[in-house]
Amino acid sequence: MPTNTDQAVFRDKHAAQYLDMSRSTFRAYVKAGKIPQPLKPSQGVSLWRKEWLDRYLDELEGGAK
Repeated sequence: MPTNTDQAVFRDKHAAQYLDMSRSTFRAYVKAGKIPQPLKPSQGVSLWRKEWLDRYLDELEGGAK
């Protein structure tokens, strides 16, 4: 089993919490293309990789400078 935390995945609720935003804002950002589209391993399951969310945060920091 991989132990690399960058390979961690989140469902939308936890991804939104990780980014400190509401679930509805998170979904709107995904729809707008600000956050990548999820992996869809099965019907009704959407997953975002932690590294994608970290990249989004890095881009925010870069834009704030």
